[in-house]
Amino acid sequence: MTLEDIFRNVVSNSPIDAFDNFSELQILVAINEGYISVRDEFIKNNRIEGFLSSEMVRNLQTSKYYPYFNKATLSSVVLKAFPLYKTIANCAVLYTKNKIVSGSTASYSKGDVAYINNVLYECVTSFNTVDTFALTFDPSKIRSFYEGNGLKYFVNDVIYDKTNDVYYKCILDNTQTSTAGTLTSQIGTNFEQVYWKKTKKTHRTAQPINIQKERKIKALIDSGEFVISCVENTLYASQNIKSLYIQYIPEHEYLLKFSDEFNLPDNAVKPLVEQTINLLVKGRIPDVKGK
Repeated sequence: MTLEDIFRNVVSNSPIDAFDNFSELQILVAINEGYISVRDEFIKNNRIEGFLSSEMVRNLQTSKYYPYFNKATLSSVVLKAFPLYKTIANCAVLYTKNKIVSGSTASYSKGDVAYINNVLYECVTSFNTVDTFALTFDPSKIRSFYEGNGLKYFVNDVIYDKTNDVYYKCILDNTQTSTAGTLTSQIGTNFEQVYWKKTKKTHRTAQPINIQKERKIKALIDSGEFVISCVENTLYASQNIKSLYIQYIPEHEYLLKFSDEFNLPDNAVKPLVEQTINLLVKGRIPDVKGK
């Protein structure tokens, strides 16, 4: 919606001659003030969809002052009046297309993703210099497991050893873990460890954190999490992020040309018009100096 549309709405919904003592510029500035007020109320009530800007961020550069981060420049300053968890609606870390090749060894961390035979998998256990090309599993095949449960397992059944945070695939039909300790004795004969879980995910979500919380940031990064922060229009992203898609609420820049477009949802138009009229009628005339 353009500024002209909102201006006409304000004038047509006001008493006759109500704005005779106001200049056009004062009314336009009041519309901007009203926009900020309405936007803030929507944010407080977690209704931010219509106020968002979206950007794809690639080619992050090394940060000189924050060793855990790379950085990039956003098109706008991120809104500073609210904490980041309120102003960043989405930060999707896009998977890079690593490819696992049969017969080659590699090293991956838990949470990494890669293509094997053109199917996307997520790494479930960190490993170093291992050929894991064939060591994959379908999560739909995971069955209940605890040591000594007495269940029989069949080829391609998958169990999760919660104690050691490891997945195993059954390679021999009618395998039982009837007593405690039998799983360990059957690894390599009846079970083999698997490292890659088939996934339909296209991205993971990064967590927005105030850049001053260095200890929390380091702990999250050390645990394999993706972390971002923003200062003005600089985006900081943990070094395990190569590219991302971000949606955020930008700082409002005053719009004073009738052709300027307002970024707001349809259900905010009426409150904006009402708030603008209220500001002017009650004599809260905005300062137009420097506008």
